[in-house]
Formats: sequence, C-alpha cells, structure tokens
Amino acid sequence: MEESDIITVGKTFQTYNELERFVQNYQALNFIQLYIKSSQSIAAAEKRRTGSTKIKEDLKYNRINFSCIHGGKKFQTNSTGKRPNTRFIADLGIEESRVPVILVQRPGTSGNYGSGWDVILPQNWSMAFWLTFIYHGARAAGSRDLESLAFEQSTTYYPNDYPDTSAGSIHEQKSAEKLKNKFDKRPPAKRCNYVKLGIAAPFLYPWRDLTSSWTDGRIEHIYVLRDRKCLKVLSQMFNANTKSINQQYPNKTCQNTIHRKLEITKESVFEEHKSSLVHVELTMLLRGVPDEHAMICIPVDKDIELLQKDKTYSGPKEPVHKDKNKTQKQKNMTQSLTELKSVDSASCMRKSCSREIIGFVNHGGFSLGSGNGRGQGFCTTKGLQYLSQHTSPFYVLVRNPSSYQYRFAYINII
Repeated sequence: MEESDIITVGKTFQTYNELERFVQNYQALNFIQLYIKSSQSIAAAEKRRTGSTKIKEDLKYNRINFSCIHGGKKFQTNSTGKRPNTRFIADLGIEESRVPVILVQRPGTSGNYGSGWDVILPQNWSMAFWLTFIYHGARAAGSRDLESLAFEQSTTYYPNDYPDTSAGSIHEQKSAEKLKNKFDKRPPAKRCNYVKLGIAAPFLYPWRDLTSSWTDGRIEHIYVLRDRKCLKVLSQMFNANTKSINQQYPNKTCQNTIHRKLEITKESVFEEHKSSLVHVELTMLLRGVPDEHAMICIPVDKDIELLQKDKTYSGPKEPVHKDKNKTQKQKNMTQSLTELKSVDSASCMRKSCSREIIGFVNHGGFSLGSGNGRGQGFCTTKGLQYLSQHTSPFYVLVRNPSSYQYRFAYINII
C-alpha cells in the first residue's frame, strides 16, 4: 500500500473529484464500504457565513462525514428472511398441526362420470398438496379440460353458460373480438359470406334481440331461468311425452288430472318468464356436429313429414340469400364483411332464415361419451312455447353458421 493511499490527519484535497477517487481506492484496498453519513453543501454554508471569503465550487461540500456501513447507522432490510417460494410458511397455531381444508363433493352424472372432490387449500400449502396428489396418481388439468368435462356431463360451466352475468358478457365480447379479428385477417376471397348464408350474428350472441323479437317488444334485461320448479315443468313437457305419463298412471282419471295440471303450470311458466332464456342440450338425430353460434330453429310440418317417411332424411337446406351489398364490396374488397348486416333490425332476428330461430348453440362438438354430435345452448321461453304447440315429437333443426344444411336434433332441458 502506497503512502498516498493512507488516511492521515490534515490530508488535503483540491477538488471533490479528487476526494471521491481517494475514497474509492481506499474502499478497494481495505475491502470496506463507506457511505455519506452527514454533509453540508456550499450553498447552505454561504447562507450562514459572515465573512467575504468564498469557498471553491469544485469542493461541492463545505463539510462531509464518511462512515462504514457497519457502524454509525442501523440498516434495515425489506426482506423477511424467507424464500419467496417456500412451501411451509402457513401459521398452523400452537395447539396442534393442522391445515384448514375445504372439501366440495361432486356427485357426477350417471355411471359416476366426473365424480370426485374439489380440495380448496390455503395458498401457501398448494404446492405441497399438489406434489402429493401427483405422486399418488392424480393428473393435471386446466380450464379447457374442465370445460370438456362439463360438456360431457351436460352441466353448466362458468362463465360460458352464464350470459346474464357480467363475467359471461365479458367472455362473449372477448370471444367475438377474437373471431372477428380472425375473420378480418383472411383474404376477401376466402371469407365466408354470412349475408348469403343468412347468418344474422356470426360472432356475437344476440340474446336481447332474439328475446325481443319473440315478445314483440324491446327487452332491456334478460336472464337465464334457474327456478328448479319451472325447469322441472319444462323438462316434463319436453322430455316426458304423453305415452310415458299414460304408462305411469294406468287410470284415465289420473291421466286427465295430470295433463290438466301440467297445462295450467306450463301457461304460468311461459307467461311469468317470457323474457328469460332456458339452457338446453341438443343431441343430433343422425349426422352432424353443432358448432358455436349454430342456430336452433323450429322445423315446419313438411320437415317432420319427410322425416317420418324417410328415417335417413338429413334435413332441409337454407336457400341462398341475395347479397344487396355485393357491388359495394367489389368496390372496396378490403372492407370487413362484419360491417354488412344480413338483417335490418332486431325485430327480424326471429325470421332472418327460412326456419324461425329460437336459440343459439354456445358450446358444441363430438361427444366421446355418447358417440355422436351434441351441443349446449340457450333458447327463448316463448320460442319453446311455440315449439311445443307446433311439433310432435319435439325435434329442432340445427344449422352451423358456415353451412346451408339443417340437421335434426333432440332437445332436452338441462
């Protein structure tokens, strides 16, 4: 160590930069770290001085005190001294070792499909239990797997099957934006012409417009019918026909009484909940797999007659609609086709196709459990009332948004 690197009493420096270099060399040679404990700037000192002598501005400070970080000041760290991903940091108390756990039992469907337990744990204990479950044969699953499980069980899934909630509305808006962006990225020649197909809403579910068209009035608030008594009445009406009631009650007096009570209850349900949506399940009769945004329509009498004559009858076809904006689109091929509507107002939503629309499919696909196409969606209450009065048995027609072909399907109230 040179003599110039040693601190002595009376050592002088011409500038603050010279002092700073000396302090840095001193810290490096002696393996210490200094900090400025206190100081007084030249500007502050000039205010208190009475003489005419001025201090050099290169010195920067009138007085400065250095101190070691391990002395003169107590440093406090923000760290808790624990690893951020530690597993066992929950406070279990002093009485006994315990972990607060909430267990939710899921009964599943017929055959115990989807049955099990939901384990709700404190956040700090999730990794410990997660590894234990994996080592004992459990398998990891995400939200997509839970949605598929709900589809196979014919149960609701949040928030997809809750369009009357704020979370359901946000989910539908985000899904519509993704579909619209995907549609706009395609070349104009490769885009599906929804105007010719007669699709009024290819990306967003128009629940309010559809309900308003069936009630002949503007409805601002819609809701999903979840009253178990009302759903039981609708389920008996669509899922239990007259023959099963006659088999259950051989006495004709009992049969007439049950039918009369059922008719009275049906009318009250349809009248009280005319602005509601009903969650339904669709099972394809023959071929076909329903997609999202597929339309649920009412078949006409001719369709039922053709099906009864030919059991392999696939269904009618939608005629090609005339595109009034074809010339405009040819002039501006870069324009998004989503701006061109196939219906002029909400009152035409019900009759925008050759078959009257009563609902839409919000989740569909091929069911591995039943081995055919299945879907879940929502229908208007008034549409179901109209369906019960005009068709027997209760078939519906399903048409995907990219096809002209209607397919027959059974309808079931969930």
